[in-house]
Amino acid sequence: MKFKFLALLHTAIITLLSSVSILTAEVFNEGFIGDTFHGINRHSPSSIVNQVGLTNQLIVPDELVVMSELSSLYPGDTSQLEASIRYDDGSLSPLSQSEISWESASPDLIIQNGFASAKTIDANTRVLIDGSSNGLSAILFIRLKMLDSTANASTDTMESNSGVLSDSINLPQLGWKNSNWFGSYFQNDNNWIYHQHHGWLFSNNNQKSSLWMWSPSEEWLWTTPSLYPHIFRHSDGDWLYFIKQALPRKVYFNQTSKKLELSE
Repeated sequence: MKFKFLALLHTAIITLLSSVSILTAEVFNEGFIGDTFHGINRHSPSSIVNQVGLTNQLIVPDELVVMSELSSLYPGDTSQLEASIRYDDGSLSPLSQSEISWESASPDLIIQNGFASAKTIDANTRVLIDGSSNGLSAILFIRLKMLDSTANASTDTMESNSGVLSDSINLPQLGWKNSNWFGSYFQNDNNWIYHQHHGWLFSNNNQKSSLWMWSPSEEWLWTTPSLYPHIFRHSDGDWLYFIKQALPRKVYFNQTSKKLELSE
């Protein structure tokens, strides 16, 4: 009888301790109306916090990325302006023109409906454009040029030599260069290069902070040293992520359609 009593007492103590553990645990759930369940489970004694929910509900905006279709404008020229939000997980989401505000202090530049148009230009100048959205801001520069730019040909040549690929070093193979962010490429005549991964690309390399390039399969593409291998495709406004691990196949992840694209 004594043994049976001790066994029952032992069972009662275990049950009581379990109940105490359950009572001291705190569960906090947070939900978004219309969204898939998202919440935080917190266990007080061990201070464990577990955040649950879809990844795209937990990421936060990290940086505003702005760009211009053209880097230089002559009188009467118009360039489209584009903007995207980069999140803390590295993904990019394009913004509509209703979500971005553009400003420029230059009287020679008109910005309307996401387009920058150059008026009469009396002197070559560099204009700053400020974009802002959702508490984030970023700047880009457009160069305004007079129609008669022969007097500044030497200046333009110097600028092109100090462009975004100016970090490139010559490789032992004749004509080949290597950029510490863009990789290896063959420098051909007439602004054509052959990239080790992307194939033939046309680029005049005249910008210090970004690179416009034309691909026979993807048409106009844009990137920067801080964004690559994220690449903006101008034809449809989609952001692509170049998957280097898929080489020798040239595969991109389309961040708009969330699908893989195999390029020629």
